[in-house]
Amino acid sequence: MSTVAHGISLDHVFVLCDEGGPEADLLSEAGLTEGAPNTHPGQGTSCRRFFFRNCFLELLWVRDRAEASNAVTLPTGLFEHWLGRRTGACPFGIILRSSGEPLPFPTWPYRPAYVPAGAAIDVAAETQLTEPQVFHMAGPSPFDPKRGTGHHIATERVLEARIGTPIGASASPALRWIAGSGLVSFFPAPDWLLELNFSMTPSAMLDFRPRFPVVIQYGAQR
Repeated sequence: MSTVAHGISLDHVFVLCDEGGPEADLLSEAGLTEGAPNTHPGQGTSCRRFFFRNCFLELLWVRDRAEASNAVTLPTGLFEHWLGRRTGACPFGIILRSSGEPLPFPTWPYRPAYVPAGAAIDVAAETQLTEPQVFHMAGPSPFDPKRGTGHHIATERVLEARIGTPIGASASPALRWIAGSGLVSFFPAPDWLLELNFSMTPSAMLDFRPRFPVVIQYGAQR
C-alpha cells in the first residue's frame, strides 16, 4: 500500500464518534499523543486529532445539529452518517489531498464557512450511506512535517490503512478508485472496522473494540 498515488495522497481518515470525542482518551491511554483539536464553523462539527508523519486520524462528532443539517452541509451526508453510525451507516471518512490534479472520479464543490473565499472541498459523488465518505482538498498540508514523532509507541508513519466492511465491495466510483490505487484497502468484516498498520511485520496490536471500531498494529520498538 502507498499513501500517495497519481499525485493524490491520503491526508487523513475520520471516525465518527460520541459528542466530545471521549474515544480519544482510549488512544491516549494506549500511548498515542493527542494533537490540537479543531472546530468547523458553519458545519456544526468538532474533532480531536492524532497526527502521524504522513497522515492523521480524526475523531469527529456533531456539536451543533442545526449547523450540521443546514442547506450547505446536509448534502455532504455528514449528519446522516453521524446519526446512523450505530445502526448501519458507515462511520468512516477518507480525506484526500493533491496539488490540484484532476480527480479520477466525479465530485461536487462544498463551501462551508471555514473554507477561504474562492476555495472548496470536493465531495465524492454517488457514495452511499453504507460506504465511507470521500472528500478532497487541494493544496499542501498546513501541518508541520515533523508531526507524529511524540507518541510513546511505534506509530510514527502509517504504512497501511484498511477498512473492514460488512456490506461487500463499494459501488461508488471514488471508492473503487481508492481501492485500486492502494491508498486504502477494503476487506469483508462482520462490522465496520478501521485498521491502521505502522509496521509490515507488526508485533503489537491495540484493539479498541467494541467501544471504538479501530485497530492499530505496530512494531514493538520505536
